[in-house]
Amino acid sequence: MIGRSVKLYDMVLQFLRTLFLRTRNVHYCTLRAELLMSLHDLDVSEICSVDPCHKFTWCLDACIREKFVDAKRARELQGFLDGVKKGQEQVLGDLSMILCDPFATNTLVLSTVRNLQELVSQDALPRVKGSVVKSAPYTACSAITNAEELRGRIALAVRGECMFASKARRLQEAGVAGVIFIDQGTDSSSEGTPLFQMVGDGGSTSEISVPLVFLFSKEGQVLLDALEEHSSVEVLLLPRNKQLGQDIKKKDRPLVMNVNVRLADEWDLQAGSSRQLGEGIATVELVLEPEEQREESQGLGSSSTASDPSTGAQAEPSDSQQPCAQPAP
Repeated sequence: MIGRSVKLYDMVLQFLRTLFLRTRNVHYCTLRAELLMSLHDLDVSEICSVDPCHKFTWCLDACIREKFVDAKRARELQGFLDGVKKGQEQVLGDLSMILCDPFATNTLVLSTVRNLQELVSQDALPRVKGSVVKSAPYTACSAITNAEELRGRIALAVRGECMFASKARRLQEAGVAGVIFIDQGTDSSSEGTPLFQMVGDGGSTSEISVPLVFLFSKEGQVLLDALEEHSSVEVLLLPRNKQLGQDIKKKDRPLVMNVNVRLADEWDLQAGSSRQLGEGIATVELVLEPEEQREESQGLGSSSTASDPSTGAQAEPSDSQQPCAQPAP
């Protein structure tokens, strides 16, 4: 149908993009990926060499065939995403379509669950303990002036004025063991406020390794009051299965997983779009209790619960950490 015509290939891709935006039918995403891989199998180098998604799709296709994303391929996929330069919004849009392919989504989710199960069984999930110190400035949007005091401790910073990634980089450079961001609002809480995402600033965030936790203002005020009343306050950031006062045996621990799903209202990755990545995310929490695990093994299935769509998603480390580790933008 396409042969070796790059022009005809580009026309078909634009047609698929338009249909996907109008219908939100992910089968067009599957068709986009399968078309490229068919040309790859036919060794149509004239097209494969000019499609910036070729190597990414090839790597992801290998993962789909093996039904698992190993560490090496995960680094390769991340490298492709990090290598997309600013101004290449259409490339990001095409990569998003390829990732929306149900076969790709299924493989990525299964691999994530398997890795989480291994971490839980090995008690390999992270924990951080330290005394709490307010950063100066409190917004952490300029040079940190109390770096010596913060070194090895858990920094408190308020939300606002700059991106979370910028705050995290400055505080990490100051040598903090972790960061707790507190909402600057007066009435936000984990019970009544939708979750949102601690988004990046357009650059790579792979160098940020310190655990980041977000607290809404109500929960954050509890910590601030304790800091005001006592000269020294220590906090422990740990996975849910290690919460204080809950000595849960491995075999009784529920498996909890958060999946962030993003569908934009428009093709917001096209050039000139001002919409930020992370908007329009629905957060789905899947909880598999021990009884349900036994039922599932007998073919009875499992249950799931979902939260309301949020204006952002969860911070990578924060969802599984305490205190009140609600992720942030």
